[in-house]
Amino acid sequence: MRGGAYSHSDRILLLIAAFGLCLAAVLPYIPSLGGDFVWDDTRLIVNDHRFKEADPVSALLMTDFFGQTDEAFRYGYLRPLTSLSYYLSWKTFGPRPFPFHLSNLLMHMSVSLLVFLLALRLFPGRRLAPWLGAALFALHPVHANSVAWISGRTDILCALLMLPLLILAIPNGEKKLNSIPLLGALTAFGLSPWAKEMALGLPPALILFTIFQPKERRKRWLLIAGGSLIFSLPYLLFRFLATDVGLRETPFNLHLIFHIFWTFCATFLRYCLELLLPLKTTPYMQNPWRNSPMDPWVIGGALVLFGFSWTAWKLRKKNPAMSWLLIFFVFSFLPIANIFRITGPADMGAPMAQRFLYIPSIAWCILLGHILLRVRDALSTRPARNAMAAALALIPASFGFLSFRDASIWASDLSLFSTMVQQVPEAPLPRILLGSCLRRQGRYDEAAGQLEKALDLLPDERAGERWTVFNNLAGVRLAQADCEGAAFCLKAAALANPDNASIQHNLGL
Repeated sequence: MRGGAYSHSDRILLLIAAFGLCLAAVLPYIPSLGGDFVWDDTRLIVNDHRFKEADPVSALLMTDFFGQTDEAFRYGYLRPLTSLSYYLSWKTFGPRPFPFHLSNLLMHMSVSLLVFLLALRLFPGRRLAPWLGAALFALHPVHANSVAWISGRTDILCALLMLPLLILAIPNGEKKLNSIPLLGALTAFGLSPWAKEMALGLPPALILFTIFQPKERRKRWLLIAGGSLIFSLPYLLFRFLATDVGLRETPFNLHLIFHIFWTFCATFLRYCLELLLPLKTTPYMQNPWRNSPMDPWVIGGALVLFGFSWTAWKLRKKNPAMSWLLIFFVFSFLPIANIFRITGPADMGAPMAQRFLYIPSIAWCILLGHILLRVRDALSTRPARNAMAAALALIPASFGFLSFRDASIWASDLSLFSTMVQQVPEAPLPRILLGSCLRRQGRYDEAAGQLEKALDLLPDERAGERWTVFNNLAGVRLAQADCEGAAFCLKAAALANPDNASIQHNLGL
């Protein structure tokens, strides 16, 4: 390939590479196709009353992603495009999980192909390095959280819509941008935050890289950066001015700014380790808020952030492709820095999840594939090159195995919540979820054990949350024909939440 033109043999190789990527993206997640609706899927799909309203599109557009029925679940997310995709699947295929899982899988395959195109644009003239980077992305185990879980679709759909603009941003030998592809890519990007807020890290990344450019190349990047900013404004304006989706009110002060930055540094370091050593899927990640700059996680994260930023600056002229990937990687975390405080489960701390890594892993995997092959090319002895070739085969294979293993965890509530309890045994919420799941399956003794343990783990400052646990435990006691125990639990629930009508109704029964 020279100057952006492909020969006949190049096209054949690209088709073979694309077919291999499709297999890499699909095969590890075949177990997910038999999975059920789990965890948030029930609230977002099965029990979403907006699907049955006279004007469901308006209802999906104007309301909180989670808070359709319960004020307590208003986390401050506006993702109507994802909700609309759920509605279309529900309207077309009914409340069956298979079509939803298949849609996730096909979208992940499409994103993997787009990552391959992006890598080819970044490193023209190289075939294996772009393919390896895309294969690592397709197989990376942290994506089980996004691909095997229906509710993880938010990140996949967002990536699918923002990648065309990323691809178009990289010059490919053309003298000027064609207005029609540019408008199409900007329109797709403009839709991406309506799927998930993660897309909003791209405009500042493009603006910074525009500043990095020499004057003769700055015009192209300025056009794309400015366009991305303009096309993201409708979402921001609608989000804050036209909907009932609000952020939790948090007193803003100087201490809070440092508090957020320290926590972000620690979280960033933890995310980098998750990408580097993806040994297990972690459905529920506890991430305590950091209160001191001397915290080792804060120091480590700040050093890694500085190292990535300094390297991006030093490489801006010598290797602009790697500089751009480093900038995109860092800025892709901006929407989850919690600058605008988004709520989450109390025992989680700062919101953190492996699915948030779906978009940052694009840059990470392309960089990793490129660096691994550069290391192989730098080796001079045959044994060393053979060992590196074995490693290059082993890493994607191990990623595929881990993804295949982790996909089964998301197949049912029981396997998912059991995994959570095993990984974070001191967190109350996973035990509450597991106890409720066991209750639905008629395993009342086990359910009671989990709910009682959750009550023991709830701290005094969260006494107001006890009523839901007592309410569930009352249902278990009633199923065990223990009416006295059920009444005791409901009285305790009423003490914790005296104004709740359902508790008084249950107690009366």
